Amino acid sequence: YNHGEDWLEQLLDYIDGNVHYCQDFIAQKLPMLQTFSHEATYLLWADCRGLGMTHEELCALMIQRAKVAFNDGRIFGREGDHFMRINLACPRSVVEKAMHQLEAAIG
Repeated sequence: YNHGEDWLEQLLDYIDGNVHYCQDFIAQKLPMLQTFSHEATYLLWADCRGLGMTHEELCALMIQRAKVAFNDGRIFGREGDHFMRINLACPRSVVEKAMHQLEAAIG
């Protein structure tokens, strides 16, 4: 607790880089999705209504075609319909792979 400040700052910068990477990727290559700026967390919400799918089709796309395990927004209530929550507290290579898999699945 007394000597972790440098590590924490590096971690926050790294996660912030993942957030920006993901937001930029979606804006450039998957503009039918929208993201929301995160507030003090490593979780990014993606609004997937622009895909024009039912929520069940969206979940199937994520798991079966894209092979990504984002959190289904419905677990947070009915308002989470057509939303996915993306955990960005992981290596950048994992974020990049997930984004490319999602892009290929939506293709």
